[in-house]
Amino acid sequence: MKLLRTMRGYRPLTFVPDGILLAKGYELYVANLDCSRLRRVGAVPQVLAARTARRSRTLERIFRLGLRFGFRISEGDYLLAERSRIWILDLASGSVRLDHAIKRGSRPLFISRIQGVNGFEDCVCYGEYWENLAKDPVRIWARSQSGIWRVAHTFPKGTIEHVHGMIPDERRGIVWILTGDFGDAAGIWVARNDFTDVSPVLVGKQEFRCCWLAFWGDRIIYATDSHLESNSVRELILPEAGLNRTCASLGVRSEYFMDISGSSIYACMVQDQLIFSTTVEPGLLTGRLLHDLLDRRPGPGIKGMYAELMIGTAARGFALAGRWLKDKLPGRLCEFGSISFPTGVNPGRCLYAYFTGLSESDGSMSIFELD
Repeated sequence: MKLLRTMRGYRPLTFVPDGILLAKGYELYVANLDCSRLRRVGAVPQVLAARTARRSRTLERIFRLGLRFGFRISEGDYLLAERSRIWILDLASGSVRLDHAIKRGSRPLFISRIQGVNGFEDCVCYGEYWENLAKDPVRIWARSQSGIWRVAHTFPKGTIEHVHGMIPDERRGIVWILTGDFGDAAGIWVARNDFTDVSPVLVGKQEFRCCWLAFWGDRIIYATDSHLESNSVRELILPEAGLNRTCASLGVRSEYFMDISGSSIYACMVQDQLIFSTTVEPGLLTGRLLHDLLDRRPGPGIKGMYAELMIGTAARGFALAGRWLKDKLPGRLCEFGSISFPTGVNPGRCLYAYFTGLSESDGSMSIFELD
């Protein structure tokens, strides 16, 4: 893996035709794939206080300012997520308007596009995400192709705390739903028939707590996302007959693949290679507000103070490609130490990685050429 370029202040959002959409705070730019040429295309409106606070990187992290990710929804239209709002960008004109106000919680961890999955209308969707220890009802929101948002499914009270992500699976005609965080709330679910049929597959253990799935033919790989227990890459093994429609968990198991150093939140594909990162995050809340906000110690499931980048395939395994030290700012107050990636299909051989809370790399994007 060869470092080609580092750009401080720019976050890669998603891929666009012949390039990549970048954000610098709330300003939007389109770059070519090697990011040697940038063109400003617009900006997300913000109040003066947010624009002023962004002058301090520490305040930007404390208040979670700026655009976090983008997502292509149609030819020329992209959703942009920040705090509790989702905006829509018309790339051709550069116009940006508010598309959806998140009614409960913060921005979703991910937005997914469902297209060509048997039994589902084409849409984009997300699950509500907030620190919901009381396990209040959690909703899945879906946006139709005509731009109408609706509640597609509601997890009843006492079921889960929040949704990490949803992964469409055209091969099996289902959508996987990944939930967190503790006890029976952590798990892998499956949805059919436009979210009218949602059932648990594996729930109730930290080894079923995850944020992404990767597919290689019949093989399904994921990494756990736990700050409480040691983390690992695992393989989801389905019965030969497939998932049972009446009892989705029948015959499904999770098999250990390899250990990793910390929780894994972010992943992407570059051609046939999976790239995922580990995260440095704190442990459980103690109830002492100031102590919890300023605590720098990693949780018991986080083995050290480095965020790591892993690359490989299900067939060849996964190898360490790089590691970055967590900076000295406390993770709960000033964001975890993490490495994230743009959404969408990467058309080239370069990896675009954005660093948060990591020494000497915080707030910057690095472009790597893969071997």
